Amino acid sequence: MRSELHDPLPARPSPAEQGHARMDSATRTLTQPDLADTPSAAPSAPDPTLPEAAPPSLAPIPRDGYIKHYEIIRALVKHRLLGTDHRWRVEHCGGCRGDQFARAASLGVMISLPPFQFIYWGDVLDGTMFPSEIGRQWVQAGGAMKTGAPVSFHNDGCVSPPIPLLNVQSMVTRRTPSGTLHGPEQAVILHDALLAHTMHAAHHLKRDNDLGSITVGKLADFVELSADPYAVPIDRLVDEVKVNGTWSNGKRVDLAAFMDQIAKYPPIGAKQQARVAALKRCC
Repeated sequence: MRSELHDPLPARPSPAEQGHARMDSATRTLTQPDLADTPSAAPSAPDPTLPEAAPPSLAPIPRDGYIKHYEIIRALVKHRLLGTDHRWRVEHCGGCRGDQFARAASLGVMISLPPFQFIYWGDVLDGTMFPSEIGRQWVQAGGAMKTGAPVSFHNDGCVSPPIPLLNVQSMVTRRTPSGTLHGPEQAVILHDALLAHTMHAAHHLKRDNDLGSITVGKLADFVELSADPYAVPIDRLVDEVKVNGTWSNGKRVDLAAFMDQIAKYPPIGAKQQARVAALKRCC
């Protein structure tokens, strides 16, 4: 059967509406009102009278952590983006806390989390690399989603295989491949985890008008799954739900033909690889 993510994107709620969107297991309806899957309303203009170096009055700002609240505010003010739908994004954030995610959300900064860090290193993060009170909560998806911000998941393809269903399963069960449970208080529900790999990811990239859900008018890019993710035990998601096919622009991708085409290209020689690397080097 085909994946059935037809629900509208629960886009960014107003401050009064912010909360944790939840999926009712019986009716599959969100208990929090969704925002329509339509282009975002025109953002309010930034206040030109706000001094560049003056952060707005918010909660006290600890000096530690990855999200440097004051610096982000200065950058947003400098580029006249404070209060707009800018969708600046922080990525990885494996060790970030709930209060740091809340500060990011208050600035309209998107949060993209790395489940692969939990999957492949969660067992050593918890108690070996860090004290258990820190390591067991690595990748605090629950805390991030409670801010009401649209959270996405991602992989670093060069260091971990991008397997979205494994990311989803791990963030819902909070179990690593060894079966060990780490930080169950940071678990999320299946629907929120699926949104993080579909509609929320498209929202972060400002592609929610084209991608992220099976909706009339959007690009016909989707996958066919062997089973309904909502109908299988969550700890069996990876084993029982397989990708049977991929459609791009309304056409099924012929994987065998694609791989044959790739094989026709000669490997890049060492000298050419060095030249390419020199041309593309950065940082």
